[in-house]
Amino acid sequence: MNMNALRLASRTAISLLAGLMGVMAVACSAEVNPRTAETSSDPTTDGATSDPATDGMSSNPTTDGASSDPTTDGMSSAPDGGADGASRGGLGVPAIDPVDPHRFVIDGKPWMPAGYYPGASFAMTSGDYKGDFLAYVEDYVDVASSFGINYFRIWINWGTVDSRNYNRNAWDAHILHPYQRTGPGKAVDGKPKVDLDKFNDAYFDHIAQSMDYAAAHGMVVQLMLLDCGHIYYSAELVARDYFKTANNVNGVDWSNKTEWIDPKGDIFPYLKAFVERVVATVGDRPGIIWETCNEKLGRPFATYTQVATDPFHVAMGEVVRAKESDLGYPAHLIMPLDLPEHRTVAGHRTPASKDEESVAHMHNQLAGEQRGWNVPLITDNDCCGGEPDADLIREKAWAALTAGADMDVFNNELPSRSELHNANTADGMKYVSLTRAFVEGQQVDLRDLDPADDLVTGNAWAAARPGDEYVVYLPRGGGTTVSDLAATAVGTWFDPHDGTTSAAGSGPKFTAPDRRDWVLHVRVP
Repeated sequence: MNMNALRLASRTAISLLAGLMGVMAVACSAEVNPRTAETSSDPTTDGATSDPATDGMSSNPTTDGASSDPTTDGMSSAPDGGADGASRGGLGVPAIDPVDPHRFVIDGKPWMPAGYYPGASFAMTSGDYKGDFLAYVEDYVDVASSFGINYFRIWINWGTVDSRNYNRNAWDAHILHPYQRTGPGKAVDGKPKVDLDKFNDAYFDHIAQSMDYAAAHGMVVQLMLLDCGHIYYSAELVARDYFKTANNVNGVDWSNKTEWIDPKGDIFPYLKAFVERVVATVGDRPGIIWETCNEKLGRPFATYTQVATDPFHVAMGEVVRAKESDLGYPAHLIMPLDLPEHRTVAGHRTPASKDEESVAHMHNQLAGEQRGWNVPLITDNDCCGGEPDADLIREKAWAALTAGADMDVFNNELPSRSELHNANTADGMKYVSLTRAFVEGQQVDLRDLDPADDLVTGNAWAAARPGDEYVVYLPRGGGTTVSDLAATAVGTWFDPHDGTTSAAGSGPKFTAPDRRDWVLHVRVP
């Protein structure tokens, strides 16, 4: 056993002894190959990959034949707010609130995601971490959870072999592949071709360890099962795709992008086998929201209905649902079937390095047309390179909350150790988490708290249950008047920079303590 594999085993033992969740073994060795209908023999390893552990490779990708051809005319059957599955790390299964479809619950209790995630993957690292994939996961989770982040989106499969042009600063400088690299023949990166019929067990073990580490820190994971985007964005990534014949020993190939995303095409059985193996490996964990495939089409879908009825997403959602059912696992939410993907929700380009969508425009879209979709909205800025400015993130977070939405911040630079630990990242994570601290500390009931900008004056955004509770955000301080406010109202100022509070009086006119941004909470006894 090499040193990296020994480190993985050691960390697993430590986590078990510490009372963390533990990795549930999944018996996959007898499952059936999607193309040959044969079980694979014990695989060999050639040691030529950049993976930190290559001595734990064994079983083949599998489908068990339990799910028929997926339908393409229905939405996913979302979990209700009652069942929680087998809790780990204090987590249950996120579900849509049966009282208010714009909100989430866990174990029947309101749950608010406060997210901040890296332009990175469980199974890739930059040169800073030198292919120690678990070290990166632990570092990110430790930092994010220390600031109160309880949710993050993450890639697990970039879908390509390595780059020939090594760049230590790239997020995919080191890749842990889901397939064994057996050869014969070399892929475009100069290393042995992958065998699509043989999975790398070390990869799936690592995904399980990563999920359990996140759960132990109270974090729900939006797990991207597949990446569609790479087939649209560059010829170099297309050339590196696992399903190009230059990179696999199975003779699998495609020439048109529609072949890759065709539920009835030659690629789909391999995608299905991979997704089934992931679900079998970690689908018993409660703290998951599945995402079928990142950025299909290479452009945003215009509406929730459009993306939720897309044939590929529906077909892959059916694969997930069938596997969960077969194994008796809890039914998790699936994006974009149960809630819209990140590009469809307003704020995708807020902030952006170019072509920026203003925070005010985002707020108006979330509070207007998109509110009418009657699903949870998570605004997400996975659009651009660079790191998002923490002050702008703070404004966006409160603009989203008063529009009835949640937020998951994308920071493309977090594969870098220095960026993960810099002051801007710390402030950004803190500011996002303070929205959650506000809701919990002030005991704000977000259910049926509707956008209500028309109830306040001045430069302010508001959400309210009129006559009961109001949340008002003043992005430039100043004053506001709350319409038709009872004389018994009790107001509290909340500082979105540090979470401190102070009395605000009974209104209806309120003046912020200074000209910075402030949050006003008003409750009518």
